[in-house]
Amino acid sequence: SRMMLPPSSPPAHVASRCHRPHGCSKSRRPALSFLQAFSAYIFLISPAAAMPLKRVALVTGASKGIGLGIARAFGEKGYRVHISASGRTPSGPGSLEAAKEAIESVGGECVPHVCDHSKEEAIGALFDEILAAEPDGIDVLVNNVYGGVDFIAKSMKSGSTFKFWEHPPSVFSQINQIGLTAHYVASVHYAKAMVPRKRGLIVQVSSLASASPHLISALHLIFHNRGVFLTR
Repeated sequence: SRMMLPPSSPPAHVASRCHRPHGCSKSRRPALSFLQAFSAYIFLISPAAAMPLKRVALVTGASKGIGLGIARAFGEKGYRVHISASGRTPSGPGSLEAAKEAIESVGGECVPHVCDHSKEEAIGALFDEILAAEPDGIDVLVNNVYGGVDFIAKSMKSGSTFKFWEHPPSVFSQINQIGLTAHYVASVHYAKAMVPRKRGLIVQVSSLASASPHLISALHLIFHNRGVFLTR
């Protein structure tokens, strides 16, 4: 969609240069964070006339971390945010319920979903459930879920190397199933629903590691590089 600037003045959090003739005594505000910039971009991507009254987003793997931060940014912009996660954490930090509360605390509306993203049929059921509740469809899909986070964290804590031949072959499935494959399956279901509506956006969360082969193993490069290719 053609980017359109909002008619109102820029948001208060966007830093502006001081135009006082003799300088400005106030210090400059900090640069936009990633999530602020991301939420501002989401606000601008589509003409208001092409959007339903209540915009809808789906963020996968959003019970914590980057996924939760993105979901909160959508909530701040007035989206109804559907979030998905495995549900292995029933309560407290990292749980869907805690994520829902965090999104609602910034004024957002949140609908949590338990989904095993390693199973194709579970991802299909997730979309069936959301699309049944959202007759106008899903405006933005954020493919964020990733099953390799725990593996990477444990490897770094233990001092293990990232040489792929020093890990069992099963790690390949762990890295790519809840990652590249889950992202592709979700994108297929999303496109089937939104291409006929002639609108929508898929956001692929990847990593700078795809451009730094000396930092991570071939297993991670396969996921990150193919994830970037998927969105082109």
